[in-house]
Amino acid sequence: MGDSLNRRPSRIRRTIGALALTGALVATALPLDGGAEAVANTVRADRTIADAELVLKPALDGDRIVYVRRDDSIHAVWLKDLNTGATRKLSDDDSFGAYAPDIHGNRVVWEETFRRGSVIALHDLETGETRALTLGPHDYAPSLWGDTLIWTRERHFNAWLMLMDLRTEETVTLVRVSCGTTSDLFEHTVVYCSGGDIYTIDLRSGEHRVLVESPQYAEFPALYGDVLAYAQWDDVLSRIHLLNMRTGDTVVAASAPGCVYAPALSHDRLAWEEYTRPASTEIKVARTPAGFTSEEVVASSGWLANVGYVVRDGLGRLMRLIGSVHAVSIVVLVG
Repeated sequence: MGDSLNRRPSRIRRTIGALALTGALVATALPLDGGAEAVANTVRADRTIADAELVLKPALDGDRIVYVRRDDSIHAVWLKDLNTGATRKLSDDDSFGAYAPDIHGNRVVWEETFRRGSVIALHDLETGETRALTLGPHDYAPSLWGDTLIWTRERHFNAWLMLMDLRTEETVTLVRVSCGTTSDLFEHTVVYCSGGDIYTIDLRSGEHRVLVESPQYAEFPALYGDVLAYAQWDDVLSRIHLLNMRTGDTVVAASAPGCVYAPALSHDRLAWEEYTRPASTEIKVARTPAGFTSEEVVASSGWLANVGYVVRDGLGRLMRLIGSVHAVSIVVLVG
């Protein structure tokens, strides 16, 4: 549909592109054997997954993962079974692009872009049907659990965290948030990053509180059971942190002088995207350390990806680490 060169990148994707560019510049400026000292990672990646794109986090559900891959000029959502290695394309070729997927059970949601904005699309894995759930104009960063869907809606530089009951498709506004807010959902608990801090909402009681106050700006929360993962810049290092919300214990699970960001959690698995030199990205999958694992364990494997990056059209939203300013946007060209 239309000229591929005119397709607008996802709003969240522009943010992550700017984040990765900034991280790459920081990594280039730092000596490997001096300057900032790298922190030893707590977890070790099993393997890495092929054909990954620089978009909002991969999503895990047991032994399945959804991710975005560039096919010709289209960015499409794919599903992979981590046990068998079988892959399946979910999004249609006639869209402008699909980004930021999430999966739970037989449903997958993602951000579907068009010339003037984006909507949230729902895909049924049993029937293969895909349909738009929202009207936009700028709906992004969906998260799904059971019959509950949450996402960020932006309009005229204002943003709200929205909730939909998929049984009735009734929509309510949860809370006003900052532009570019990302969120996650586990059972009846919502977590979201807004203004650099992480908040939680109990959908049953309505309790709303600050979970992580971060002077270093926390982003991309992922929740599974009592364990929260999030990305944060500490000094000049990008790190994935894990928080056991029951005990209060924290640990740095992954770090790099480039960028580690967009974590995903499921059972005892942690996945994240890592942007490193020389201009490559990987989705890494590892087991969570002791004390940061759900009781139910699903064995799965990982994947490997290296792709080249080029700077693309115009200005994107610079990572919210330094505020809502403009920066160069990045897209991935699969090599």
